[in-house]
Amino acid sequence: MKFFKPLLKNWPIKLSVTLALVLIVCVTLFLTGTWGTEPEAENGSYPDTITSTPTPTPENTPDVIAEPDPTPDIVDDPTPTPEPIDIEPHNPLTGIPMDEELTRKRPFAVVISNEVAAMPASGVSQADILYEYPGYSGGDTRMLAIFQDFTDIRRVGAIRSARHNVVQIAGSYDAIFLHGGWSTLAKEELQGGSVTYFNGVEGPGTDLFFRDRDRVPGRRVENLHALVTSSERVASRLPQSTRTVHNDNYDQGLRFTDDATPEGGGTANEVFIRFTARKSSELTFDEEGKFYYLHQHSRDFIDANNDSIVEFDNALILKTSISVISGNRDFLLEIVTVGAGEGYFLHGGKYIEINWSRADKSSPYVYTNKDGSILELGRGRTYIAVTPLNMTPSFS
Repeated sequence: MKFFKPLLKNWPIKLSVTLALVLIVCVTLFLTGTWGTEPEAENGSYPDTITSTPTPTPENTPDVIAEPDPTPDIVDDPTPTPEPIDIEPHNPLTGIPMDEELTRKRPFAVVISNEVAAMPASGVSQADILYEYPGYSGGDTRMLAIFQDFTDIRRVGAIRSARHNVVQIAGSYDAIFLHGGWSTLAKEELQGGSVTYFNGVEGPGTDLFFRDRDRVPGRRVENLHALVTSSERVASRLPQSTRTVHNDNYDQGLRFTDDATPEGGGTANEVFIRFTARKSSELTFDEEGKFYYLHQHSRDFIDANNDSIVEFDNALILKTSISVISGNRDFLLEIVTVGAGEGYFLHGGKYIEINWSRADKSSPYVYTNKDGSILELGRGRTYIAVTPLNMTPSFS
């Protein structure tokens, strides 16, 4: 008892000191974060179950509302990501899928005779785009057939001479130009170096061509209408120095859609197109097949290679200034191919008015709707008629 008396005598003071020490230790552990820390696994990751702070109840919610976090919370049903744009390789002249390597190739542009004696033409059903334009004042038209894929064509012809304005059209496609002869102005245009060309009548490259008077089954054609070429001849004899692919980032500029029938367009089941006082063409829409076919020279326009009618998914009629070049004996024409003008677009038995423009001889044509938006063609082949300003087509 004597031993405990000193302790009991000062116990209130010592108890206070002990409680103070315990309180100091607790505060120190709280401030240093060593009390209540989640255990860390040996591999540095955290356990599956993590204790979270309780959600405040209305009783303990503070009066001051914190500013919202600028970063939006992740929700279970986010806004759908837009579908990626279809980047499947397609023929730049038709919008139809094709091997990517072929899409980068320069097309071939071939001048085709359109005289009665040369009918039917050969290889035209395989052309992606077919132009028809006046050949000379008051006379017949000629055609320019453009092929993106020139690898499986038995005959193309009859090939005729070049005019300077059609050289400019071929240049709008960065095309390799094939022709048989040339006018003086066309020769100057070609020798100026803006277009890669091969002449079947004279100069280097004549071996790319040959004459086939039996190209039309059942009859012999005149020698004048017998000049042809073929994919086999071109593949085996095209000079290796010829640039066969487009330069980087080249864009032909044509745009396509699955259904290009003009909304609210006028009826275009029968279309009459006059080029000169002597030559006209008629386009007829086939409702069952959903294509246009051409009627001229009192007959349907067919391909001598397969005796099939030539089908077009689209038709463009481009109106431009066409005038006789003064001082020439052949009544050759000046056809304006650079600048701007008006025209018509036909698809699905309907038509609308459009605008066309072209910045210079090396630029592609640009087709727009009247509101200035880019015109979208239907996927498939296109017929393009180049007509004088005073020749307005009729639609029915």
